[in-house]
This record gives sequence, C-alpha cells and structure tokens, in this order.
Amino acid sequence: MIEGSIAVICPSRDRPQGLLATYQSMVNTTTNPMMIACIDEDQRELYAAVPEGDRLKFRIGRREPVCTLVNRAVEDYPDFAIYVMMIDDARYVTPGWDQWLLATFDRFP
Repeated sequence: MIEGSIAVICPSRDRPQGLLATYQSMVNTTTNPMMIACIDEDQRELYAAVPEGDRLKFRIGRREPVCTLVNRAVEDYPDFAIYVMMIDDARYVTPGWDQWLLATFDRFP
C-alpha cells in the first residue's frame, strides 16, 4: 500500500445539501479519505448547516475559477498521497473504492 491517504477535493457553490450527500456517500463507501470542500467566502453562511468533522474540512476563500480552487486546496493540504476531484452532484456507490485506488497506485513504480 502507498503511504498516506486520499484527499477528495470538492468545490461547491450554491449546493450545501449536494455537498453533504456527496460527503455521506464517500464516508459510506470508504475507510479513510478526507474531503476538502472548497467554499466561497461569500457563501460560508449558506454552508453553516454542513458540519466539519474528522473527514470533512472546509477551504474557504475568495470566489475563483474551480480549477484554481482545487489547486489552492492541494497547496493548503499537501500531506496526502493521492488527490481526487469530485463534484457536489455526484455520488460514490462502490464500496472500498479507496482501498482499490491505494492498491492500484501502489503497483506503479
């Protein structure tokens, strides 16, 4: 297995319930990935009902293009082995995808 863990970067705008559903699907199908939700500072109150926790952190910043938000999240959280980008209207449905991903990466030199 690869050392470290997986960060799921999830930009979200105007969809707190979508973010929460994506997060819950990640938790329900994995053992350890962390979700880093990219939230615009002008929408912080909109996301107030979505609680941060052991596996969900917010990266709150100014409104920028989505690719810039993702790159900034990676810069702010540099200690992960693998970074995955997921949008807030998608759902994880395959149990154990995180372990499969770690094992797959481990096979590469």
